[in-house]
Amino acid sequence: MNFPAVGESQPPPPPPTYANSPRKNCSTKIMPDSHFGELRPYLMKTLPAKIPEVSAEWFLQHVVSKVDDRDVKEVMAKLNQDGIIVGGRWSYYSQDPSDMKQDEDSAYKYIEDISNAVLAVAAPVLKRRDSKKRITARTRCIPRRVAKSESENSGYKHDAGTILEKTTASPPLHLADLYNPDNAINWEFKLKRDAESVNENRQQFLGNAAHMMFNDPSRRFRYSVSIEDTDVRFWFLSRSICFATKIFNLATTPEPLIHFLMAVSFASRAELGYDPTVKRVAINNEIAYEYTVVGKQGKKHVFRTVEHALFSHQSHRILGRATRIWKVREVNAKGEFISPEHVLKDYWMSQNSKTEGNIQAEILEAARKARAEKGVSSDDISKHFMHILHDTVVRIGGKQDSSLSYLPNFHMPPETCGTLVLQLNITRNPTKAQISKSHNGSIAGNHPAMTPPSGNGDWPMLAGRYYEHRKHCRLVFEEVGTPLYKLRNHRTIFKSLSFALDGLKVLHEARFVHRDISTGNLLFWIAKNGEIQCKISDLEYARPYLKEIKDDDDTPPVFRTGTPAYMAVEVLSQNHLANLINFGPRAKPKRRADPSASNRLPTPVVDVLHNYAHDVEGLWWIGMWTLLYTTTPQLAEQLVNSKFSNEQELHANKIFPPIISCSQDRQSCLTGDRFFDILVGRLPLEFQLAGDIMGEARVALMDFYEQLESPLTKDRLQDHDRFASLYETMTPPLASLASEALDADQVWFDDRRKELEAQELAQAAADKKAAKEAAKEAAQQEEAAGQKRASTKRKQGEDAQPEDQNADTRASKKSRTSKVAKPSASASANNIAEPSTSRTTKSSTRVPNAKASSSATPAAAPTKKASTRTSAAKASSSKNTSPGQRSPKNTRAPAKPRKRRDSD
Repeated sequence: MNFPAVGESQPPPPPPTYANSPRKNCSTKIMPDSHFGELRPYLMKTLPAKIPEVSAEWFLQHVVSKVDDRDVKEVMAKLNQDGIIVGGRWSYYSQDPSDMKQDEDSAYKYIEDISNAVLAVAAPVLKRRDSKKRITARTRCIPRRVAKSESENSGYKHDAGTILEKTTASPPLHLADLYNPDNAINWEFKLKRDAESVNENRQQFLGNAAHMMFNDPSRRFRYSVSIEDTDVRFWFLSRSICFATKIFNLATTPEPLIHFLMAVSFASRAELGYDPTVKRVAINNEIAYEYTVVGKQGKKHVFRTVEHALFSHQSHRILGRATRIWKVREVNAKGEFISPEHVLKDYWMSQNSKTEGNIQAEILEAARKARAEKGVSSDDISKHFMHILHDTVVRIGGKQDSSLSYLPNFHMPPETCGTLVLQLNITRNPTKAQISKSHNGSIAGNHPAMTPPSGNGDWPMLAGRYYEHRKHCRLVFEEVGTPLYKLRNHRTIFKSLSFALDGLKVLHEARFVHRDISTGNLLFWIAKNGEIQCKISDLEYARPYLKEIKDDDDTPPVFRTGTPAYMAVEVLSQNHLANLINFGPRAKPKRRADPSASNRLPTPVVDVLHNYAHDVEGLWWIGMWTLLYTTTPQLAEQLVNSKFSNEQELHANKIFPPIISCSQDRQSCLTGDRFFDILVGRLPLEFQLAGDIMGEARVALMDFYEQLESPLTKDRLQDHDRFASLYETMTPPLASLASEALDADQVWFDDRRKELEAQELAQAAADKKAAKEAAKEAAQQEEAAGQKRASTKRKQGEDAQPEDQNADTRASKKSRTSKVAKPSASASANNIAEPSTSRTTKSSTRVPNAKASSSATPAAAPTKKASTRTSAAKASSSKNTSPGQRSPKNTRAPAKPRKRRDSD
């Protein structure tokens, strides 16, 4: 989409169009290729097997907006007086839902009636205590409704929802229209309480909650309610922790439900989990988002997204960092752009961790100090990193937004609470209901190169007593770099890797390890002086090497971090190379390389710390990824089917399996000379020079590992200066690749596959359209032919009248003699034609014979006489018929009269 230039005013935006979606299984489902339903197994696996379980009373005191117990008692007493509660039981549920002999929708429709009754009584009670209190959300039963949204695959249903009274849609929607971001709390019901129903219910509302937290960039946390028959649980879901209450009875224990409805229905948006620092706006028929960032001097800056998210892969699950990266521009109070494009990163990080800006500042300061001690200039070291404009922790209500301060009275579950086992089953896919366009339309960055860090620090171990507190951070970079996985020019990629090696040297000088080198964290950038640079970003996992990590830090050293495709062999296998191979002139694996990637190496429990060499090895794996997963444009043209199977790509898949484990092929690629030579031989001829140079880099890297780990001692691994020679060793081969690699765009296999899939889909659509048009044309031609035949029949009917076939048949069979009769008036008028082959008789037929015949068969006389007259009339008419005139169909020629005998 096009935006006005800096300082240019905004035209009034047209309202965005929304798309409604079908509802039930019988409806036609319209799904894109990448569907949230397919992610549900993964989404559920991001939750722990067990979560904390607290009492409903504790939950209502510490997890929802504060409500005075006296007000709850007063409301409950009034409901008893009004007959809403009878004998301690909701009047709507004199029977349990499972005994009501109704379907699910009918049995639970009274939840909305209960909510309305509670709010009607509670409103004056709460307003008496606080005059500003008003209803902000109402619970509505909506089992047959699909809400409108701005993201793909968002049309999943809720049995009920606590929906904001004032919509967050831009421009506002009518209250009758459901809008997914307005659904503050999702409710799911099941009539049965058996294990299968419980599991299905949890899978539905947890999956929907995860989707909705992805749908809405302004969601910090949310509540959910599950009911199976009369078993009710309240749920709290956030980026830090998920937990639920113990069961209480829907019908016979009304007080917890009354308290919950009073707490959430009168709560502010922030108390319901919305982020007031994120606002959605409609710009040129697209939904954009405006993020507020507070600068160092306390000044507020507003940045608006200008296109789809650059990265949002982590935000589609409940627990974790929920990282979203956007391309943005700053706007003023009038909504006018006042800056060029920047990059904004919104994420949740561990409470005790330093922000990326703080880590980068610490790295640069330490590197400058180290260079100063050596008398080396450090003026240009900042060019290896992104220029950070703003680095803040989001503040809401004057406090840092974190899991410690969701609400004024919020507490984490106590150490003494129990645990609840989650058994989730996959049942059905959601439908689709999407606004026409949105910057949050689909998951971004779901690419092997962008795999989120795999350490356990990425989400907490909730089954135990360890809850990871997180804080909400926001970062703005000046540069809009291009991640390496989006580049296609080999020379540009290797120039970037060569530049990144210098950046890793700066990290070494600062005594830091990056721990997540990947094509998503290395950003190509052209400086103002034309220099090709490679910015090292995503420093969240960067740590001082050999720093003592305490229990309250986010990631213990024994856990692996990084992107699996580019992890070092030692990190993946959790074992040192000295234990895996015999170092020597030619490094050979201890066991013969198994071509099958299914045979995994064991992962010994050894203390493998991420060191400087592991970061450098990550650069080498990026180079191998580039060579193995690309081909030349000429060879790509020979791949004509999206289901193609390429030998080069198949070998690459064995070396880069999508799991956090080191395959034998991967180890052999780094350590086996013969294996590597065979692998390079499978590359296109144009790539083999670069492959040979990568072999030189491999040998240099293996030589360094041999020097480092022979013998393998703790002192050698902890010797910081021992790693200094690595950068000088790796610089020549990478510099050679930067000058010798192909200076032209190559083709990623994945891009070619997507291109072919698009062509096949387009061709299939074209074929379907052509077949439809051909069928339509054939139907039109058949219709035209039918009309022509009908017209011809009508015309023939006007020109000719068929004869009485029955009379003609009788005349031909029974008449023995014919009398020539004058044509009747009607026959002459109609000018009936007869075939000219009929032979007429003279009118001198003897009467005596006729009389004799008549006397012999008196009963047949009238018929014979009539037949004779008819035959004579036809004979007379045939004489007056023109030679070219056709006789009517189905008209037989009259029977020939018998010849007159000589005796007569």
